Order: sequence, then C-alpha cells, then structure tokens
Amino acid sequence: MATRLRRKDFPSRLIRRVLDDLEARGWLDDAEFARSWIRDRLRLRPRGRRALLSELRKKGVDAAVIEAALDEIFADPEHSEREIAFTLAEGWLRRQTGGLSEALLAGGRDPNAEKARRRFQGYLARRGIPGGLIRQALDHLRDGGSD
Repeated sequence: MATRLRRKDFPSRLIRRVLDDLEARGWLDDAEFARSWIRDRLRLRPRGRRALLSELRKKGVDAAVIEAALDEIFADPEHSEREIAFTLAEGWLRRQTGGLSEALLAGGRDPNAEKARRRFQGYLARRGIPGGLIRQALDHLRDGGSD
C-alpha cells in the first residue's frame, strides 16, 4: 500500500498517517488479504501453490505470510492441490476440440499423443501445478475422471 501511495507522489508523512489509521481499524492486514485473495483465486481461476505464491509476492506480500495462508487453505481437502489439478485437467479436456482429447487419453508415442501431452502438461505447469500432480491428473483423466 505504501509503495502504491509513494508512486502517486503522496507525502511520506501523509502515507504513514493513513497506514497507521488503516492498521488501527484492522483494515490493513496482509494475512487476511492473502487468505481472502487465495480463496477468491481458487474459486474463480484455480492455480497451484507455486503460482499463488508467485502472484502474491508480486503484490508485495511477505513470503512467510503467504506460506501460512496457503498452508491454512490447502489443509482443507476441498482445496487440496490434487483436487485443483484434477479440476483444471477436467476443464482443459472439456475445452479441447478435434482429436486432441482422444489422443491424450489414448496415450502412446504417436505425434498426436505427444502433442496433446505437451499441451496438457504446459497448461497445468503454467498454473503452478507440480510435475508429480500433472502425472496424477493425466492418470485421473485416463481412468475416466473419477477418484
């Protein structure tokens, strides 16, 4: 918050006074912001831990605060990184056209299967899903999408 206000050329004394007032009212809480932001992000545009950590760091939240919020939220089985990976994988598969989804599910070493696997892996990796969970998500899809 202070960085944003400084960029807008507010005087330092005013920034300090405003931040102190916001803190006193309980409106400036990085931990609550991180928890709220993560919950909203998982609901609207799911991402893995790594991506969420990176996005919140870019917003200026301390890594320890982010890790604590991630640990708290990901402790809920509904928000496990595994479930997020499976949800993202199922969504990716539903959106595929042509033979890409069939090639991914069929597996094998033909060029279409390789292309489908690369696209699938890239999609999940860009959303912060680790490699082990990407493999689990692929197995999940090949098993029919059921646990």
